[in-house]
Amino acid sequence: MLGTLKVFCFDLDKLTAGSEQHLFDLLTYREKERIIKYVNPLDRLQRACGRVILKRMLIEEGYAENVLQYIRLDQYFRPYIDHLIDFNISHADKQVVVAMSMNTRLGVDVEKVQEIDISNFDRVFVDDEADKIKLSNDPIRYFYELWTKKEAVLKANGKGFHLPLSAISIGSDSASCEAEYWKLQKMQVHPDYCCHLAFSGNQVIEQVTLEPSFLF
Repeated sequence: MLGTLKVFCFDLDKLTAGSEQHLFDLLTYREKERIIKYVNPLDRLQRACGRVILKRMLIEEGYAENVLQYIRLDQYFRPYIDHLIDFNISHADKQVVVAMSMNTRLGVDVEKVQEIDISNFDRVFVDDEADKIKLSNDPIRYFYELWTKKEAVLKANGKGFHLPLSAISIGSDSASCEAEYWKLQKMQVHPDYCCHLAFSGNQVIEQVTLEPSFLF
């Protein structure tokens, strides 16, 4: 059966001064307590925005206004509500991405493309992947392409960094991990970022670029 996988994207630069408090007002006490532990204001804003987007998406799917209070963590600390729906949140700098589906397991990862020492990540990639990065016309961007694919698969798998990134075999539009097969889809979020979605099954992907009016 063909399902719909929704990917909602938001640019934090669209928010005005004072928006953080408005976002906090829409969260549960437990969510607020968790988020205010972050010292960096951007970290707090990313997480508050991600949770509010998730809340709005869940309400659109028929969940109650207080749905966030029913989020639990599994044995690998992956958030869930029930067996009917899956969701995943990722954020990097000014971009927040939330993915959700009623029909499939999924994972999403977004990263800002910036200068790094790629040699520090050699253990993350298998030999042919490391070679492809070094031989690429744009090694930094190719690194982030591979990284976001692997992160998305880890998040879909659910075990996160309990599994090494090197355990994931990456193709152009698919991946395998622990004998599980995942489809990969590149998401066009912003020219300065890389973003990939990992999912199982046959899905129609609906990407939405949000405006602040969706949050408030």
